[in-house]
Amino acid sequence: MVMRIILCLVLFALFAPVAMAQPSANLNIDLSERSIDITTGFNGAKIVVYGTRRGEGDIAMIIRGPEQSIVVRRKSRVLGVWMNSQSLRFNDVPGFYALALSRPAESVAPLSVLRRYNIGLDALVFETDDGNDAEKIDTFREALIRTQQMKGLFPMEPGPVNFVDNDFFKVEFKLPANVPAGIYRVDTFILRDGVVTDTRSAELKVAQNGFSAEIFLFAHNQSLAYAVIAILMALFFGWGAHSLLRRD
Repeated sequence: MVMRIILCLVLFALFAPVAMAQPSANLNIDLSERSIDITTGFNGAKIVVYGTRRGEGDIAMIIRGPEQSIVVRRKSRVLGVWMNSQSLRFNDVPGFYALALSRPAESVAPLSVLRRYNIGLDALVFETDDGNDAEKIDTFREALIRTQQMKGLFPMEPGPVNFVDNDFFKVEFKLPANVPAGIYRVDTFILRDGVVTDTRSAELKVAQNGFSAEIFLFAHNQSLAYAVIAILMALFFGWGAHSLLRRD
């Protein structure tokens, strides 16, 4: 009897993690495309995410990536000249971030829950080298978000979650032409009574392709040569334009 109990415990320890790792049927998602190619003339792309849920609950969906370090600088007037006087580095800033909600964020969950899962621009928390000055961090964080919004990389308003019926929904995300290459994550959450009850994730690859990819790789791997060529081309075309104007 004792040996049977021990054997059952051993089998549970071995197979329970596998059982818990199996996805539940409460939430499932799929992407219309798993990869996007940035080619010459690329002017953006649209990603459609389809999903099903079982039961009631709000839907929140995020697409973000790839993460990068960004230095935010503040200028001030020094002896009559505007100079960079302060700076702060944020280490895990997504190159693109967009959100879709089935209801307004304040109705879905409290801010503490939204921050835990990075749901919404107000809930985004970035790591920084200077963690002592909270006021400075907030000021520079707001400046960073405004800059990304001006570039079209952080849409100002959440998109809608469109329900085809009670269980089937879809979300459309628009990637701008200047979206960075890399791996993106699509995270989807079900929230009930302000608590996340289920989540699913999928990956999207955005990559340079064709002639633009060759230029991109050359610019990164041979930055000095690329800079010299760019300067020579600018001088050549400038000289050509000047010559044409003089002839006229």
